Amino acid sequence: MTYKPVKHPKKWQKEILKNPSTRAEYEGFSLQIELALSLKKARQRAHLTQENVADLMDTQKSVVARLEAAGGEGKHSPSVTTLIKYAEAVGCDLKIRLVPKKDISRSA
Repeated sequence: MTYKPVKHPKKWQKEILKNPSTRAEYEGFSLQIELALSLKKARQRAHLTQENVADLMDTQKSVVARLEAAGGEGKHSPSVTTLIKYAEAVGCDLKIRLVPKKDISRSA
């Protein structure tokens, strides 16, 4: 399954994303998609099939397919342990970072 972003008018997008809960959902799902695409690209760079990765992770191919599919509503997010196993299987290290926003101003 290939993810193809849906284009929406910028005006509509700005209006919808003014709502903090909608924005959080949007950003969360965007991160899920980004992670899924990164997993698939890493597997392909390693010249492995989903079945190869599943064998290396000691799991089933369907688990690897779900990791690469970005989930959706009601889907379980992968644990950090699962992501580490996947990363090791495809010859990568897993790094999770918090990146400070440039426009944060806090009052003490």
